[in-house]
Amino acid sequence: MIEPKADRISPSPDEFMNDLSITIVSPERTSLLQVGRDLLRYRDLLFLLVWREISVRYSQTFVGIFWVILQPLVSAFMVAFVFGRLVNMPSDGLPHMVFAYSGVLIWGLSALSRR
Repeated sequence: MIEPKADRISPSPDEFMNDLSITIVSPERTSLLQVGRDLLRYRDLLFLLVWREISVRYSQTFVGIFWVILQPLVSAFMVAFVFGRLVNMPSDGLPHMVFAYSGVLIWGLSALSRR
């Protein structure tokens, strides 16, 4: 039978825990100005990442990227028709389409933040 050598015996859990050193990594405090500089410096990368996200998201649709504009317009048209023509709600002098489109855009942006 082969006996283990003394230097090959694993340390006990207490010895192992005593040998560990803990390193805490924390981010540097950055100002809003520094964040703006970084965005300006890496604007090409930001543009490529945004373009990739948009092209992947809308590549399978029939109308493509035009769907980004078409979808809120159709929604605003439906809201303007229902509330402007059928219900006759007041829009404080604004055309109902402008009133509805601003509401649909705000609704869409708030829906994006919940994803």
